[in-house]
Amino acid sequence: MSTSIRKLFCEALATTALGAAQNSPATSKIGPKGFFLEGGGEDQLLQTFLSDEHRSLDSQHITIERSLSRGLWLDSEKVVEVTTQKGVCWATHGYMCNGKLCLTVEEAVFLMESGNLEVFSAGLPMSIHQAYHTLIQPHNLQQYQVYAYLKRAGYLVQKRTYSDSSVLEAWRCRIPFRKSHLGPPNYRLIIARVSDPFPTNTRLHQLSQLTPQAPLWCAVVDGSNLTFYALENSEMITI
Repeated sequence: MSTSIRKLFCEALATTALGAAQNSPATSKIGPKGFFLEGGGEDQLLQTFLSDEHRSLDSQHITIERSLSRGLWLDSEKVVEVTTQKGVCWATHGYMCNGKLCLTVEEAVFLMESGNLEVFSAGLPMSIHQAYHTLIQPHNLQQYQVYAYLKRAGYLVQKRTYSDSSVLEAWRCRIPFRKSHLGPPNYRLIIARVSDPFPTNTRLHQLSQLTPQAPLWCAVVDGSNLTFYALENSEMITI
């Protein structure tokens, strides 16, 4: 198994099977490698993750056909093109591209995990396991963690790419709600692992000027733990 796939498994375990790791005789530890265990190493961590995945795959998964949308993975563009829309989730997901409704990889995986979307690749439906391998690459797993956290907290979240950086923009959902007229976001977030160097003042200034009416936060990912910092005043905040 390649190093990148092993790393993805290990980091995914920090969010999906952390409880099992904490109850094991080994001592959990978070550090520059992201997440690993003393006493068992990455092989034990990987085996725990695989065992949990097998149990999940063996269990019965029930979805309602009339509310299941479908999409096609476009590998060259790294997006999912929605081919069948069902349900009410499209009020807060997707964007129009060349007259077609598309999803970012974060949106697609989140909707798959929520039981609202089935994604096809090469004529076959993807499992959620396959979607993590294909859509969520090891380098943007942390971005998906933050995206999913904000979605579950009730925010509308969109990813924007500025130059060489991706920023998550978050809006508090309100009624009446119109996706086409969101107004400025309530928050903009850059994503960093706990072992990453902190952005330079120059970079922070550039990002803050993109949409100056919205506060800039930094979401720091430490295994399964997320901490949010308000960068204008260096104040730690909780949402």
